[in-house]
Amino acid sequence: MRDAAVESTTLAKVSYDDARGLLQLEFCSRAVYQYFSVSAAVHQSLLDASSKGRYFNQAIRAELPAGSRITDYISLGVIARFFPVEKIRAVLDETKRASVRERDLPAHVVVYYVIALALYMRSSYREVLRCLLEGVQWLLEPSATVKVAGKSGISQARSRLGSEPLQKLYKAIVVPIAEKQTKGAWYREWRLISLDGSTLDTADTIENEKAFGRPGASRGTSAFPKIRFVALLENGTHVLWAARMDKYQTDEITLAQDVVLALRRGMLCLADRFFPAYKLWRQAAQTGADLLWRTRQNARLDVDQRLHDGSYLSRIYAYAVHAGAAPIHTVLPPCHAESARVHPCTAALKQRCRRPPAPLGPPKTSRIGIWRGNGDQASRVNSR
Repeated sequence: MRDAAVESTTLAKVSYDDARGLLQLEFCSRAVYQYFSVSAAVHQSLLDASSKGRYFNQAIRAELPAGSRITDYISLGVIARFFPVEKIRAVLDETKRASVRERDLPAHVVVYYVIALALYMRSSYREVLRCLLEGVQWLLEPSATVKVAGKSGISQARSRLGSEPLQKLYKAIVVPIAEKQTKGAWYREWRLISLDGSTLDTADTIENEKAFGRPGASRGTSAFPKIRFVALLENGTHVLWAARMDKYQTDEITLAQDVVLALRRGMLCLADRFFPAYKLWRQAAQTGADLLWRTRQNARLDVDQRLHDGSYLSRIYAYAVHAGAAPIHTVLPPCHAESARVHPCTAALKQRCRRPPAPLGPPKTSRIGIWRGNGDQASRVNSR
């Protein structure tokens, strides 16, 4: 590749590879872009132009396909670092999806391609594949010829791969990654984990509608079929792990029963008021994790035993009929005194902290359940 320093307020350096027709532009902002299939005449005209920036805007940016940034290629190295090719090949062998014969799109490349689709969601399938293959070329073998498969080839390759290898790869690799210095990921000795659910649009096809269904609307049905999912989220890093998905009509409590099994001791799991339920609470508590869950405003929590600090034990049951049901004990701070203003979770957590908890802001009206990890006892905090 031939490099040429240029005098311009826009460009710092112009490089050109005659063999591949590759034009690489380094801007004064230090951003580096590459343009492919550029003729030698365009390259020479750029060097001869009195205003390099004007010529770039008129003849290159306006006429040629959008450039690819070197950082796009480096991002592929980041993908390979978190998803090592050895692990991908092992999963493909385990699921019997490894390529038997040499193809333009071998199975392990298709795995990276599917991951890259999430990084370039606004780009077409072929454009993402081009970026992926040219990234591999740039990182490994610049002289190799890049052949971008057509729509039919991409579709066939993804059909051969299927979903099972990606599911196994997700379960094996996607886990909490926060370190002690990661901001927002810890509260004292607890790793902060959030339990939540949401929905995602899928392609508007008959197959997706049969598989996942559509939500209702004021007039007919919604525009797209939807997937409902529930997952654990590591606060601070935003790693979404242990996710489960199903039809739109599946309720979040049902999905959460599989998700909470991924909790471990040393985690503090946060959840909104729609999740607390007898069975789900027991499942999550048995993992050894500490739970800090809001409860519904109208939850009935009668006083079972008053404690020395003014809080009290209450009980929640598996069914509305109390007789014969195994209770879960709960702890609530005093709510009878007009002057009592206890911030949610402060009263219940302070017994496990060697020093007073850091201020968490002004108190708000809410109910929160906390599993404290001592036997079969759970805690709830009620503030007003």
